[in-house]
Amino acid sequence: MTNIEEWDKIKKHIDDVKGIDVYNMAKEFHVIYEQESMEEGWNTQKKCRVSFDKLPEKNKKVMLRTCARMIEWISNNQEDI
Repeated sequence: MTNIEEWDKIKKHIDDVKGIDVYNMAKEFHVIYEQESMEEGWNTQKKCRVSFDKLPEKNKKVMLRTCARMIEWISNNQEDI
């Protein structure tokens, strides 16, 4: 599968997740993760200490898929939360 095909598959999945803008959620998740890491004294990778749009593609994909899966999990488990 090419990067474009893989991204299209991820994008379609993201667009289908409960009407929530997963891209913006992932961007915010990245900002918060970097802030929290600094608070804990962790050094994240230098290549990741950038805005979401400038992250390496693999890092972006992981953030997007993680957020999409969290939205699905919350949706499917609302009664138990």
